[in-house]
Amino acid sequence: MKLQSHTTILSIAFGFLIINYFLNSEIITYGLLILIAGSLFSEKFSDFIEKIWHQIALILSYIVPNILLTLVFYCILTPLALLAKFFKSETDYITDNNSSSNFKSSKREFNKQFFEKTW
Repeated sequence: MKLQSHTTILSIAFGFLIINYFLNSEIITYGLLILIAGSLFSEKFSDFIEKIWHQIALILSYIVPNILLTLVFYCILTPLALLAKFFKSETDYITDNNSSSNFKSSKREFNKQFFEKTW
């Protein structure tokens, strides 16, 4: 399967162009010119850039999800749990286990009408 290096180079160039719009850096401009010209004139160069880009993406795919999950856990879920514990929110979760069984008995009569309209 041939890698679509021109699409990757175009995406990289577009992303750095957006960054350069806000930073107005000449280094980024010259780097983009070298990147675009090199990929236009040499297929080996564009394949090399694409392989490097995919390696960076692979490395980031191992790091970024762990950081995001850690931030979500400590910045969102932990404060919510502490607030729920502080304000003693009512949940169906049973913390006291004084009974010998986890099953709850239900004293309910089932008749024919109960099964007719299940939804």
